[in-house]
Order: sequence, then structure tokens, then C-alpha cells
Amino acid sequence: MKYLSCIEIAEGLNKKYREKFLSGGTSVTPADVLQKIIISCKASNVVEIGTGFGTATIAIAGCRNVNSVMSFDIKASVWPKYLAEIFKLEDKIETVFTSSKAIHRIVKNLKFDFAYIDGSHIPPYVLQDFESVKHCGQVLFDDAYSKNVLAVIKANGGITIGKRFGYWNGYWNARNKYGRIKKIENKIDESDTIIKNGHLHQDISYLKNLL
Repeated sequence: MKYLSCIEIAEGLNKKYREKFLSGGTSVTPADVLQKIIISCKASNVVEIGTGFGTATIAIAGCRNVNSVMSFDIKASVWPKYLAEIFKLEDKIETVFTSSKAIHRIVKNLKFDFAYIDGSHIPPYVLQDFESVKHCGQVLFDDAYSKNVLAVIKANGGITIGKRFGYWNGYWNARNKYGRIKKIENKIDESDTIIKNGHLHQDISYLKNLL
């Protein structure tokens, strides 16, 4: 197995925590689009802006090729530490809770090879997040259906992956820059991540059937 799938994560939690897992925004369908992107991009040392409950943090750290995830948020939460302990990923994950200005200052001086942005969608924070991490060369945006997130992706020559994700690469040559990402997009079933009203697909019925 190349990654700890979202289904495995959900199955490892009791009912109460499964509901928190869902509200964190990570789909538990078999597609596991986020992990497939992380693996395809050969991410090793990842910075995440926007920890939330830590569900995406766990999904990323659960990929075999990932050695470390340093996740930042302005709002402290007990969930990321709890999830890391449940899935024995404490050695891979470091969570930092601090101000937005401090996050950008710290991240600009870090060395990492992949960034995942799932922070505030309000201008100018999306752009500020991107500017602070882009030196790593590869940036994945969550919630690309948000007009503010999409604007930053497009303005910087990035592409969308389905409706949920956006991706920017600063290193690959022009011809093959997004080739491997587009292969992933061709295999995405949008029902795995987005429903008609634009909200994340929250697999409530699946989770209830786990009981």
C-alpha cells in the first residue's frame, strides 16, 4: 500500500471522531485523490498551511513517500495531535499554531519540496500563503472552486485538478510541466470530492455503515 487511505483512516476512528474527520473536509471514498497527487508529485517533506482538524495532515503523512509534514494554523486544536497518535504518525508530523504573519515568516525560511495550502480563502491571504511557500517548487491548493483561490492559481500559471484542487509547479519544463497531474485528473470521479452545490462530498452514509 502506497498510502494510508481515507477509508482506513475513517475505519480507525469511532463514530464521534468519524464525524469530526468528515467535517475536516477529507473525502473517504476509494479515489483518495489527495494522496494520489502527493505520490505522483513525489513529495517528501511537506508544508501545510491550514491544519484544521488535521485530517488532510494525516492523509498526507500516511503516504509512504512522505518523510515529514510541518503543518501551520492560526487556531489551536487538539485534533491533529490526537489523530497523529491514533495512526502512529507522530514522528512524521509537526504542528505549529501561531499568527498568520509568523507563519509566513517561518515558512519562507524553511526547506521543503511540496506545499499544501488549505488556509483562509479571503484576499489577500491566499496570495500571501502562496508567496511564502512557492520557493519549494510545487504547490497544491485545496478548494479551487473558491473564486479567490482559483484567481491565485490562474494568475500564476497553475492548473485545476477536477473542481476541488489546484496545482502549480515552478520547475518542470514547459512541455511536461503538468503531464503527470493531468493523468490523475483523467481518472477523477468528481462525485468523490464535490457535489452539485459545490460543497465537499461528505460520505455520511458510508461512515454510518461502518458501525
